[in-house]
Amino acid sequence: MWKNAGEGISYIPVSESPTVSLLVTRVIDGDTFTGRVTSSIDSMFSELVTVRLIGVNAPETVDPKKKPEPYGKEASDHLRALIENKNIELQFDATRTDVYGRWLGYVLLNGSLIQEDLLRKGYAKFEDRFGFARKTEFAQWENEAKELKTGLWGNGKIVSVIGEGGSVISNL
Repeated sequence: MWKNAGEGISYIPVSESPTVSLLVTRVIDGDTFTGRVTSSIDSMFSELVTVRLIGVNAPETVDPKKKPEPYGKEASDHLRALIENKNIELQFDATRTDVYGRWLGYVLLNGSLIQEDLLRKGYAKFEDRFGFARKTEFAQWENEAKELKTGLWGNGKIVSVIGEGGSVISNL
């Protein structure tokens, strides 16, 4: 069991399914959240799990050893507005957990990839720390944000992507 997973959260074994449905219960920061598995095939995983978005790294806001980093609050707030209290699909890649026991994967909300949104809007940076298949796309999306000087990369121009009913809107 992993005690540092968050308040009242324990590490549990990762699902064997390639995709798991989760209800997001709390956004911890701009790249990490907790959720409750809702997939019937994985009903044994009904307790809370901690998920780290694979391929992105948002500025730190909760590390007690560091000051909150620029755009950390904005990244956390943005992810919270997108997925908190919503049902998402988590798609696993070759690396399913990190060293802390957090599940790693691609997060889809209504078919839209959350990592793409975070990278294109400048809320997160591309991170090649975990083995995953979509590295080329992720690097490309970060480069687009850099070129547009969006979010972390410049003039602070962060475009809202929340539509009516919580749908993701892309203005790029």
